[in-house]
Amino acid sequence: DAEVMCVIKTRAERFEALRRAIANAHPYEVPEIIALPIAAGHKPYLDWIDDCVS
Repeated sequence: DAEVMCVIKTRAERFEALRRAIANAHPYEVPEIIALPIAAGHKPYLDWIDDCVS
């Protein structure tokens, strides 16, 4: 089976719920689920993310 990388953007306080949902649905025993902080970015884009996950 081919693997697919999925990038999901959310708030830190929502990560645990997202992690659980992915882990429960994923066929691998140990799926790669990691969080990467955004240190900086284009403000309009960061505002858009904030609006989408609020």
